[in-house]
Amino acid sequence: MNKKLLGLLGTIGALVFPVLVLAAFNTVTFIQNTDIPLSDGNGSIILIVTSTSNIASTTIGTGSLDIGLESGSEITLMTASKRVLLVSPAIATFTCGATTSTVTLTSASTQNVTITLGDYCIRSFSATSFFQAAVPTIPLSWSGSSSVYYVTTTLASTGATVSSATTSAQTYNVTAGLNCGFTYVVYVHGQTGALSSNLVSASVQTYLCPGQSVLPQASSGGGGASPALATPTPVTTTTVPVPTTTTTLTPTSPIPPAPLATPAVTTPFGTKPASCPAILPGDMIKVVGKAPIYVVNKAFQTLYFPSGNEFKSWNMDDKYGGYTSISQTCFDDLKLPVMFPLAVNFRPGSFVVKKATSPQLYVVLPGNSLAKITASAARALYGATYRPVVVSSLFWPSYVKSGADITASKPHEGMLVSNGGKKWYVDAGLVLREVTTSGMSANRFKQAFVHPATDAMISGFTKGGVITALEAKFASRISD
Repeated sequence: MNKKLLGLLGTIGALVFPVLVLAAFNTVTFIQNTDIPLSDGNGSIILIVTSTSNIASTTIGTGSLDIGLESGSEITLMTASKRVLLVSPAIATFTCGATTSTVTLTSASTQNVTITLGDYCIRSFSATSFFQAAVPTIPLSWSGSSSVYYVTTTLASTGATVSSATTSAQTYNVTAGLNCGFTYVVYVHGQTGALSSNLVSASVQTYLCPGQSVLPQASSGGGGASPALATPTPVTTTTVPVPTTTTTLTPTSPIPPAPLATPAVTTPFGTKPASCPAILPGDMIKVVGKAPIYVVNKAFQTLYFPSGNEFKSWNMDDKYGGYTSISQTCFDDLKLPVMFPLAVNFRPGSFVVKKATSPQLYVVLPGNSLAKITASAARALYGATYRPVVVSSLFWPSYVKSGADITASKPHEGMLVSNGGKKWYVDAGLVLREVTTSGMSANRFKQAFVHPATDAMISGFTKGGVITALEAKFASRISD
């Protein structure tokens, strides 16, 4: 049933907008950002009405939002769900952004405006690079709503453009102007040629020349032109500046500072001094004197923990530790992700999770994946007293993949179960692997996440190798 919001103060408290105040005429003003769930046959999104927006009335329908606007009023809508918002009448154009997409409606007269869910800004994006080649190519593919796309390749060290093209197709091979021994950022953007607007995706690509094991340092060049290619010599890795930001949250408990790690010469920090410590993918880092802890992914980009709960799900205990302290200068030289996941998610098999705006339950699978689960299956697998953990809509997109729905009481991949006096890890393909005491410790498996499984629940499973030591695919906080 549609919900009608009138500009009457007595009505406001009973509806979905508890953060409104009455303004002049019949206009209502939002005093803080407010979530509105919308859904259609292609899925659900969270639409954010930003603070200071003004409306006279609104109706929430299936996949649509009808808004009444007074003359001179303005409302800004924003979403991180990568869906196009269609505006009728067309008093504004929706812009697909790199992480969030927005539309601002400014009304020159009193009128009703309908917002409906359109196509996806981008459904998929892939980039496959061919290393050890003198002239590498980058096959790209994506899908979206624009009729024209712009593909631009820039040299990461200077930002100089080395190739660009316009295409109406949604596949493209980037070849022109590329050579080995450099790091490039490939952008795909639609509707306009400006990198700062309508960016649908970006891919950081590093190309090694034959025989190289590390990236040589490039000449800086100048004036926006492509710099001269450096002679391939094994020096330090060139860092990539990425035009985006992430939101970090301080963990729930204070994190004590730790001494700066021993300096090393080989670092991912480009030309920064050797005081920047050696950092490897999967390592945790923290800026000296600051609370947040980050994880470095395979592209040497920093992923944040949305809260202390995600952090603790990866540890045997609830302590904050295991990180390398670095200076602010070293941290600032690391990159930020250009695509989801932006954060470290809950460990697979740790909790049943849900959105704040939906009763649908999910479980966490390996590979930043979620799978829908029924309430009865959740009780059977996670215990009658389980309580779902609410994941904010801000962090939900970092779960980038979906698994098959779970409707039966069969343990899913990533779970820890107990049966026959032993602990078992549920691996892919219905394989049970016994976990010894040393295996639990080495992989930082938490005892609280071990759930009993009856013989009937694991019927049809096969047994694999025993887990006695560290196995990276279980313990790594980053995932492909």
